[in-house]
Amino acid sequence: MVMNMRRIEISDLTGKISATILPEYGGMIVNLRINDKDIFYLNDELVELCPILAGGCPVLFPFSGSIVDDSYTIDGKTYAMPAHGLVKNASFAISQTSKSHIKLYATNSEAQKDANYPYDFRLELDYTVSDAGVTLAATVCNESKVPMPHTFGWHPYFTATDKARFSLQLPMREYISYTTDANVAYVSDGQPNVVDPIDNVYYNRTEGDVITLNPADGYKVTMQMDKAYEVTTVWATPDDFVCVEPWLGVPNAINDGKYLRWVPPGTSEIYSIKMLLEEL
Repeated sequence: MVMNMRRIEISDLTGKISATILPEYGGMIVNLRINDKDIFYLNDELVELCPILAGGCPVLFPFSGSIVDDSYTIDGKTYAMPAHGLVKNASFAISQTSKSHIKLYATNSEAQKDANYPYDFRLELDYTVSDAGVTLAATVCNESKVPMPHTFGWHPYFTATDKARFSLQLPMREYISYTTDANVAYVSDGQPNVVDPIDNVYYNRTEGDVITLNPADGYKVTMQMDKAYEVTTVWATPDDFVCVEPWLGVPNAINDGKYLRWVPPGTSEIYSIKMLLEEL
């Protein structure tokens, strides 16, 4: 990693659990550790070139997944929207920081309002580390005079050096395959095969937490998610990671309306996830 890249570390009081944040690279957590054991995968060489592909936990806003033809129309005007939204490469400002907590924010630019997303927003990221894990909270503020559509999401890359020993608990009933465009029923006590490449969008959520169990790398992560997180996307390649991504909505939600959320003018919505960490 480039030496002059600003990195901010927060940790619990004992230092057992820590997180490193890059404000200028999408405001994302790049390292999450329990007793120096890496929970998140990171390819340092890719951070400057393409943060969304480097690892860590990129931030997806205003839309989580891809959009058909990378475009959508609002009030008769068509806007361009790249996959995973606008802030994945954005620089975030810091509004609060302490040993165990940091709060960052980003706003829309005039250029993006004209070409990509015609709303005045303030996106606040709030990371808090405790001796149980880390809480990721996002506040979506609509500073426009009209309702604002969105489907916020996170894109964590979980370290997985032996995918045959990596398992997931997904409380979902269906999934969409990105690779085949098929819509498939899913048995929630089944196991996605992450040994082979996979890119599935699981939805129709039931009760329960999303649990990542990885004895090969010695950790367990329980994601306790707000009910607003209707979707969990699972992406695996031959590299040493499995992405388990909490999203508010499915791909192309801005065009088809499925799970699309709206923030009324002058108000905000908060979406929170607790990642509880255990060593195995």
